[in-house]
Amino acid sequence: MSEIDAEKMDSTLNIQEKVNTGNKGEGEGSTAKNVNDIVIDLPEEFLDSFQKNMELIDAAFKVLVSSVDDQFEQLDGVFQVANNIKKQGEGYNFDLVAKISDQLCRLLEKLNSCGDLEIRAIRVYIDSMKVVFSQQVEGKGTEASNKIIAELEKVFEKVMSKSS
Repeated sequence: MSEIDAEKMDSTLNIQEKVNTGNKGEGEGSTAKNVNDIVIDLPEEFLDSFQKNMELIDAAFKVLVSSVDDQFEQLDGVFQVANNIKKQGEGYNFDLVAKISDQLCRLLEKLNSCGDLEIRAIRVYIDSMKVVFSQQVEGKGTEASNKIIAELEKVFEKVMSKSS
């Protein structure tokens, strides 16, 4: 099991523990109280898990950059974490993070080479996710978030035009 899969399992187990330790049969309203406790705790658990994934993507990026002969093969490590971040963003209504990580995944899937331009583009995507995360931009996009996506699309197009 990969480190990423283990993190997903840990998060799932925490939720299951909260559900399993509920006060069943302790009077009217006890179930609703337990459900509210779970819902309130989820964003904090998500933020912790997301922070761990940002550390993992940084580590995967460092491996990519430090690889001399097989940089192209190292793209999969970055892709796996970016894909996990995308799923997290979608699941917890962090739409902008989901869009950024989706674009990064699309970029990584289409790369034919892994030179300086591609490395810099990947870094831009990772840094963009960090900024959005630090500002905790959740929900539907705003004018600012649409501008971020548009600028990242330009990065995507520039890299793709070079690869053609």
